[in-house]
Amino acid sequence: MTFKELLNRVTFDEVAKELARCCPDEMNGLACYKTRFDKLRMIEPKHHDDDNDNVCYITKNRPLYGTGFHIAANELLDDLWEYLLAKELFLSPDVKATDAELAACCLWYSSCCCPTNERQKAQFESWVHEISEEEFGKRDATEFIRIINEAGGNIPTFEDLLKILSCRKMVETDRKVLESEYWYHIGTIGAFVVQNLPTDKDHISMSVEDLCQLFYSVQYIEYNYKSVCDDENKRVDYLKELIDKYHAFGYGTYSNSVIVISSSKDFPLTVEDTTLAAYIAVVFAGKCRFIHKVDDSLGRELRINVAFYEH
Repeated sequence: MTFKELLNRVTFDEVAKELARCCPDEMNGLACYKTRFDKLRMIEPKHHDDDNDNVCYITKNRPLYGTGFHIAANELLDDLWEYLLAKELFLSPDVKATDAELAACCLWYSSCCCPTNERQKAQFESWVHEISEEEFGKRDATEFIRIINEAGGNIPTFEDLLKILSCRKMVETDRKVLESEYWYHIGTIGAFVVQNLPTDKDHISMSVEDLCQLFYSVQYIEYNYKSVCDDENKRVDYLKELIDKYHAFGYGTYSNSVIVISSSKDFPLTVEDTTLAAYIAVVFAGKCRFIHKVDDSLGRELRINVAFYEH
């Protein structure tokens, strides 16, 4: 049985129960697992030329601190999705697992092999070449600064960030730690700003100046989800289900938000689609801004990109 065949034998709710049982901390990430599960079932498997790479051995595992899977699928840690799906799963003689437990384990082990955009592909390559997270983040942030400056934006300096960090009671921290925090802060928010810089294709946009105000946030968290249903009539319900049933914003929110909804030109926002922003915004009492972008790579799907923040 291949990984793809296994996924086709279970439902996501069966898998979610196993994730919750074995890895309770993953409950807040179920929305990501849901989209990953659905995407994997839509991808066509591909075989490596080397037959040895087409096998995954399911072995016994000793969970840390009493939580985690009692089985392991280590060969799913270091390959791309289309190759993972083609792998034949072989269970060690001492392994006993239901299809749901096996699928949850394999889904968990495949979680780091999912570059879906150019930045993620570059990060995946950096892991292969053993580039540190800090070095990769600084390189990323530097490129974002260049793009935003060229667009007329204003990036806070390191000294500006010290004032922001003072709100977090971190001003006495070692300067090297603060510099690392600076590049992480700029890189994290810079990715959102660059992705949502105003273009001629936008139906609703924010100015570069307004987007750059996010850099002055003392608290910031971002979520990015795309429907996985290949049906423009079901995409809103799919995303609402991620929010309501699978804890799409489970890692926390803040009072203010910027809500970005993207659709393709061939499958533009419908009246029902436009209610999604209000559906998200109604939960929060603070300031809310809305952006509608056109991204033809989405086809029939809809993407939401939400930044929550506090100034």
